[in-house]
Amino acid sequence: MPDQAAASTRAPRRWLAVLVLLLAALGVRLGALALGRDAVAWNDQVTYLQRAEDLLDGKGYTGSYQSWARHKGEHQLETLPRYLGAYQAPGYPLFLAGAMKLCGRDVFWAKLAQVLLGAATTWFVYAIGRDALSHGAGLAAGWLYALDPTFVAFTHLVFNETVFVFLFVAGLWLWMRPGARGLGAAALAGVVFAAAAYVKSSLLYLLPLLVVWRLWRERASWRAAAKHALVAALAWSACIAPWTVRNYEVHGGFVLMDSSGPFNLWRGNQPNAYQRRRRDADANTRFAPPFAAYVHSPVAEVGGGALTDVARRLFATDTPSDLECMQAATHQALEYSLEDLRWTAERTVYKVVDTWNPTSFVMRHLERDGYGPTPAWVRVTLSWACVLSYLLVVVLAIPELWRQRRTALGGMVLLLVYYYTAIHALTFGMTRFRLPVMPFLMLLAGATLARVCVRLWSSRWASARVGGSVRA
Repeated sequence: MPDQAAASTRAPRRWLAVLVLLLAALGVRLGALALGRDAVAWNDQVTYLQRAEDLLDGKGYTGSYQSWARHKGEHQLETLPRYLGAYQAPGYPLFLAGAMKLCGRDVFWAKLAQVLLGAATTWFVYAIGRDALSHGAGLAAGWLYALDPTFVAFTHLVFNETVFVFLFVAGLWLWMRPGARGLGAAALAGVVFAAAAYVKSSLLYLLPLLVVWRLWRERASWRAAAKHALVAALAWSACIAPWTVRNYEVHGGFVLMDSSGPFNLWRGNQPNAYQRRRRDADANTRFAPPFAAYVHSPVAEVGGGALTDVARRLFATDTPSDLECMQAATHQALEYSLEDLRWTAERTVYKVVDTWNPTSFVMRHLERDGYGPTPAWVRVTLSWACVLSYLLVVVLAIPELWRQRRTALGGMVLLLVYYYTAIHALTFGMTRFRLPVMPFLMLLAGATLARVCVRLWSSRWASARVGGSVRA
């Protein structure tokens, strides 16, 4: 009876703590949205908005190598005519178009929707930590995510990271729940993973590894685990198939999700992708001291015009198709990688550093005046907040990763770290590419924080009891 009474008392307190966490996550993001409402969009942000507007205008999903193939010369994609295609995964422009359709053409409403998704992701981070570790560890991880300046900033930038991380973490919560053994839960996980793949197609190559992880975790009942994996795969395939069929009709050939993967492979492996020596890099691409060792534009800004020129030569045609551009990119990237293995290895080190260094896209936005003129103290404060919050998570996560190395959670974190390191070592790295992994490092960091807090509380409680006994 005393245990039941204690549990009934703890439950409301725990839910109150979670509610405070979610309100804080929402409040911080709303405040950042208000302060950064006029953040300037460039490059991918502009083309995402253009595709969303084309959807709203009934033009279909645009984005194709034909913009470069039919209009010679090196141009930014945003300045060229647009054609039906599948250059990037369609999920994020569809999300933007949906938010803007419901609430007006102002992109502010899409950013507000991202604020809500960012706050909702906080709950999933907490829930995974609660299920895999403890309420305290999940709560600490939730606070690390809720207050992380980089995640907060991405809710008011027109990048797909906020939407993807929400879907990715939600899907992994469904996939990792110890009690989620029903076929309905497996099907739902497959649907959520499909939605995430529509936002970032790199997830497609991770899904088989997630199946292996599930079979390893439930190896004692592997037949049931295999059945669940099959149901999830069927649900995923049913969601992906319509888009793949559409791509076949548009391109006259197989494009599973998008055609930008080969482009990124080519872009990150061409000889001019990286300077031979980073110290010779253009000062305009470096962060301000003391972070000048890192560059905020790590890979050369080459457009698809250069790739279509490669396809023209390779296929002896003036207007190569999107499929020919994809083939040319893969062929050329492999050729570049093999012709100078020493430089390829050196370039790989750069890519890994670009992915995992302590800088942030928030700092990049500040360096490029994406928020307009800002006081020096604001730049310095935000920059150090991004760096220190990242280093704090990594430092706190490492000891817990060692403790969890043989557990299902530890296996998942290692899988995600190795996977995202590998794919960006092959293509190219930027700090925003590591964001899907960060909530899981925060889970480990949260466990370390919770353990430290329990020890401090226990020692203070013991000291208070001893002091009370002595006074008595």
